[in-house]
Amino acid sequence: MFDFVLPLLYVFLFGNIILRTRFFKNGPGTKFLLSIFITKCLLSVIYWELHVSEYGGGDSFFYFLDGEIIGNKMAGEQWKYLQLTFGPNGGEIPSNIAPEIELMGYWTDTSDYMVVRFNAFVYPFSFGNPYVHGIFMSFLSLSGLLALYKGVSQFSLHNKQLLKVAIFGIPSVLFWTSGLHKEGLLIFALGWFFYAIFSMGSGKLNWKYINLAIVSSLFVYLIRDFVFFLLLPGLVAYLLSKRFPKYTLPINLAVYLSTAIIGAQLYILPGGINYLQLIAQKQAAFKALTGGNTTIELHDFEPNLLHMAVYAPEAFFNVIIKPVAVGFTPISHFLIVIENLFFLLMIVTALLFLDYKRFKVHPAMIWFKLYGLSLVILTGFIVPNIGAIVRYRSIALPFLLVPLFFHCKSDLLLFFKKIAIR
Repeated sequence: MFDFVLPLLYVFLFGNIILRTRFFKNGPGTKFLLSIFITKCLLSVIYWELHVSEYGGGDSFFYFLDGEIIGNKMAGEQWKYLQLTFGPNGGEIPSNIAPEIELMGYWTDTSDYMVVRFNAFVYPFSFGNPYVHGIFMSFLSLSGLLALYKGVSQFSLHNKQLLKVAIFGIPSVLFWTSGLHKEGLLIFALGWFFYAIFSMGSGKLNWKYINLAIVSSLFVYLIRDFVFFLLLPGLVAYLLSKRFPKYTLPINLAVYLSTAIIGAQLYILPGGINYLQLIAQKQAAFKALTGGNTTIELHDFEPNLLHMAVYAPEAFFNVIIKPVAVGFTPISHFLIVIENLFFLLMIVTALLFLDYKRFKVHPAMIWFKLYGLSLVILTGFIVPNIGAIVRYRSIALPFLLVPLFFHCKSDLLLFFKKIAIR
């Protein structure tokens, strides 16, 4: 009985926070956010049950088990708990926590260990109930989505209802950011990063937002380093574009081209390699994994700029279009197809409703477009499995839709409402 009551108590607790705190009140509406939160909580249960029953638990299950090993230390070895949860991982193993580390599987991987840290932090509150962990992740990722919404809504918009659709209305974003995996932590960190950057304005330096941007970007780096590195050229271009708004397009073109060319000559990444060689290594690592029934063929990535330029369109196609052809069995594949068709429909419809008369180049929206495209193309280069592609790309989708809806006529919202009614 307690296993069912405890999650409901946390849903009630977080629901009250959403309804009563200032951060959630100053947004798209507390009732709307509460409905999104409850939806995410339900999706977190489905996520857990699906992974346990269909995929033997997957990484999410083993993240939870490692977090449980740490969480059990709270009973009488609090110092070990603090050391394992908040201390550094990898490298030489301290003798006092060696027995626990030997039982764990993710100690040496900083990215995976961030999810273990999350589970270890939640464990004293959950008493080992995995549904509670999903509720915490749902709330955390919701705050990140809201931070992203509030950051973008500071700019002039035709209709903020369209922004709600772009950020809170994508099914795969809601699903993948509610499970015990990296996507929920990533959207939390990215949302707060962009909120901090967009809130700085162009006046006197605000150290509150600067510190928030530094801390949130550090979280992004620890969760997925390549997602962090893709932020940097856009950040430089955005800051320069704010200073010289008339030259936004040439600034972005110059920054991204110079980053690609110069980065190909710098062998500064771990192991003395450049970013092109890193992409090739990551692709090879993915290909070495046992393939599922949605595996697709990828060209072996050659670490040179010509290969990257030639195969970038194919990488984009594999991530945005190819999930439509994944097939209709089992049910999860069918849902992938439906969601992808829904997303493509949103893109095509948004293009039809673009307000060309009021269209103007916006530094933040250029950053969003190029960042979303960078995430999509990189995913297309390295991931040969449609199921993994759908999870990886979920982070990129809001960054692609927000700029489209940003420049749309408000008539688009009426169009969506008519479809929903029919």
